[in-house]
Amino acid sequence: MSKEGILKTTSVIIVSILILEILAGYYLYLKRTYLVNDYYISSIFGVYEYLDKRYGNDKNAISYEDENFEKCSGFSSVANVHVPKVGIYKGGIKYKLQFHKSNLNQNLNTLKDDTNFVILMLGGSELMGVTHKNRKIHVHLQELLRKKFNTKSITVINAGNSATKIKDEIYIYNDLKDILYPDMVILHTGANDALYFNIIKENERQKTFGYNQPFKGYAKFTNKIEEDANYDGCILDSDITSPKIDANNKNNKELLLENFNYYLDNMTAALQNQNVIYLLGIQGFNEDVYDDPLLHTLKRIQRDNPNFINFNEFNKTFSWEDSVHSTEKSAKLIAEIYFKRIMKSFSQDIEEIINSK
Repeated sequence: MSKEGILKTTSVIIVSILILEILAGYYLYLKRTYLVNDYYISSIFGVYEYLDKRYGNDKNAISYEDENFEKCSGFSSVANVHVPKVGIYKGGIKYKLQFHKSNLNQNLNTLKDDTNFVILMLGGSELMGVTHKNRKIHVHLQELLRKKFNTKSITVINAGNSATKIKDEIYIYNDLKDILYPDMVILHTGANDALYFNIIKENERQKTFGYNQPFKGYAKFTNKIEEDANYDGCILDSDITSPKIDANNKNNKELLLENFNYYLDNMTAALQNQNVIYLLGIQGFNEDVYDDPLLHTLKRIQRDNPNFINFNEFNKTFSWEDSVHSTEKSAKLIAEIYFKRIMKSFSQDIEEIINSK
């Protein structure tokens, strides 16, 4: 090939690569813009705070604060609060987490402190602590555990987020497990799955959603959510949830129960396969103000498993700020219930893991 031909071929290759990079960048821009509510966005902030406040402190432990809390009509917005230019790219089966902050530009897989016992808590706005932002469930739990084991090497990470920001609470773990390698996982969930299960607009979509993709995305993220939520996840169209399906319909309640049980079974199997100790907690709700039949369905979820807690049995004991968010006093009670179960089932495991590090 002549020198001119080589130069021409090289130029074509370079131009092609540039075009592909531009297209890839545009794709990622669109993905970041329209999928900002996807579950791995919320995962980022659990990871970010773990790295940024490595050991946390007894008052706040590991969690994020939300500067835009009041802007979302009671919902919490996390995007762009701590990391204004966080990029999330999905390449093959691994996520590349790109933080534009000097002390975070390292390989996340190497940053977990080998001396730290890490408990990863997953859930929604109740875990996030939208009604008691300074004293959340995980803060109380971390204090109890550190005091009991006389160590500050136990860190409880709060990866909770409001329902406007996450599609799949249970799948956050799939995102974080390869980054933090938690020693223990606590899932505190349920209310969002029930509350948003009844807003799918078409029965056929409900059935497809239910049977083919068991909770592979909350109902509210179907249909027109992309055009009705702004970048921070605030709901702009108050009518987005209507018309609702008939929450009293027996089939709908059974479908919710079937899907949620499937959902829990899968996570239980995954945790057991990975030899990660865990607790599964089903959120309670304020029965005095919320009579949604689907939410009441959560009370029927049971497991012959010592790692399972259905907090609905304490609904009358807890005090509430609203329909599904507890007071700070009750957040402490929830933490105490988790603590007692941890001590009953995993005290020896924790001792062994701490001593082995």
